[in-house]
Amino acid sequence: MKEVGLSELVNQDIVFIEELIGLIPDYLKNITIDHGNLERAIASCDVEGASRVVHRIKGSACSYGFDVIDKVVSEIQQSLDKNDYDMALENNKIFEKYLMRVAKALSDRGA
Repeated sequence: MKEVGLSELVNQDIVFIEELIGLIPDYLKNITIDHGNLERAIASCDVEGASRVVHRIKGSACSYGFDVIDKVVSEIQQSLDKNDYDMALENNKIFEKYLMRVAKALSDRGA
């Protein structure tokens, strides 16, 4: 296996980041749908359904480097595990505000 030089590694990472930036608007649309599905599952006390949505969100958040989303939905899952639906809904509202801030930041930058 050929060893990649530092300069080449940096160039590859920049290309990856540029491609990733282009994917974020669509990702935001999809995760906003997931947020709504999560909210409905929590409101109806559907722990299994909410856990599936949390799992999907966590996987995509990690892939895109959204550590905050991963942390917030992990907190939601912990609340669900304790049957604390009020706290899960409260944390989901925090998640919603975060998504709105990301959407605004993208909009302000013309994305």
